[in-house]
Amino acid sequence: MQDAQAQQTFLLEQVRKQAIDLGQATVAMPARVEQMSSTLSGLEGGEIKLRVRALEVERAARRASIMQVAPLPPLLSYAAALPGDCLHARGSAKLSQCFCHQTDYTCHCRVQDLAAPYMNMHA
Repeated sequence: MQDAQAQQTFLLEQVRKQAIDLGQATVAMPARVEQMSSTLSGLEGGEIKLRVRALEVERAARRASIMQVAPLPPLLSYAAALPGDCLHARGSAKLSQCFCHQTDYTCHCRVQDLAAPYMNMHA
């Protein structure tokens, strides 16, 4: 019996809270309608600018900027390592000049022996 009365009291309390909330919303409604009306008239008159962010466009631009910068470090390290690699492969007493063609991306090295001119001078 007490459970039924407790449920009834709980339900009456919930209905009372909903009625209070509905009354407050009804009282506030004209002010909200006025605010919406002034916002819409501001948009129509150009006084308020609507800003919309295109997230997909921002992501695509960020990806494009990353893809433009990504090849630079490996390319620079290759350009720095190529002459040293050629010198190491040909020996320490030889000087190599490497030329890389931009059209077919091939490299050609010319090797000069640095010790040869000095050997003839001391003979």
